[in-house]
Amino acid sequence: MKTQSRYQKVLNFLKRASLRLIILALVLAIAGTVYQTAATEADRRNFPPPGVLVNVDGYKMHIHCMGEGNPTIILDHVGGGSSVDWALIQPKLAEHTRVCAYDRAGFGWSDFSPAPRTLEQQVRELHQLLRGANEQGPYLLVGHSYGARVSRVYAATYPDEVTGMVLMDAGILYDDPRYPPELHSQAESEDQMLRVARWLAPFGLTRLMQPLMVSPTFDLPEEARRESASFAASSRFFQAVLAQSDSMQIVLEEEHAITSLGDIPLLVLTANEPDDAIRSVWSQANIEMASLSTNGSYTIVDGATHMSLAYRESDAQVCTAGILDVLTAARTATSQHP
Repeated sequence: MKTQSRYQKVLNFLKRASLRLIILALVLAIAGTVYQTAATEADRRNFPPPGVLVNVDGYKMHIHCMGEGNPTIILDHVGGGSSVDWALIQPKLAEHTRVCAYDRAGFGWSDFSPAPRTLEQQVRELHQLLRGANEQGPYLLVGHSYGARVSRVYAATYPDEVTGMVLMDAGILYDDPRYPPELHSQAESEDQMLRVARWLAPFGLTRLMQPLMVSPTFDLPEEARRESASFAASSRFFQAVLAQSDSMQIVLEEEHAITSLGDIPLLVLTANEPDDAIRSVWSQANIEMASLSTNGSYTIVDGATHMSLAYRESDAQVCTAGILDVLTAARTATSQHP
């Protein structure tokens, strides 16, 4: 009887302890949800969109334009970035022509869209966005990393609208057999972390951990850094990044289908740091991408990393100069073939 009584006491203690832990977890989850909701609302008030919001398939997409002239330069950000990535580059370009930076669905100030993130879908959204914002072509497309995927397919889909292109560090094709195994292991690790973060974000945990994370913002203005941090703390951000990842196999097939961009002025800008096996293949793939156009060329931005091309002042200046060179070439070609 004593043994049974002792067992019953232990069992009752474990039940009470489990109940308390469940209650504590529920209280923390509710508190975290309230915190995340309040912080997200505060971000919306503190960082209003600088551009306009356009209805695209029932969702709002953001585009921010400045300057006058043609062709209009369209800036497309990296996979997890936003239109504020171009803070060092866009104002300089706007001294010479019209230039628009936009947020793909789910990033920056744009709503998340449940439509699969194929390049066909994203090109269609960009096309509707430009029409809805009344931003007329022709366009000079500038894509950084993932944004370069969208730029290439847009040019192939609407060749009469595109008069030039700049691709910044575009050459990551995960099915390229030249890449070492480390690329795939890194991608898998990042994907796993993002999936965990996707579930933590609604409870405010990713927001709380932001100060511990290293963010390569280099020389971006303070306001742009704060805006980027607010986007990366939202649940919407992780939905968007994972949606991109889930469609990657189709995206790669769409990319491989683009074998020629005709003779449009094309410049490929490539970083060369860090000095490792992945970067070596990546830079070579960038160089090869210049052959998509018979009027293509490439520039190696010495000492630049993937993100510093847009985020570090000195590297951004090189990229800006390259874009302006393509702008001049596009204008020359247009004047010769009106």
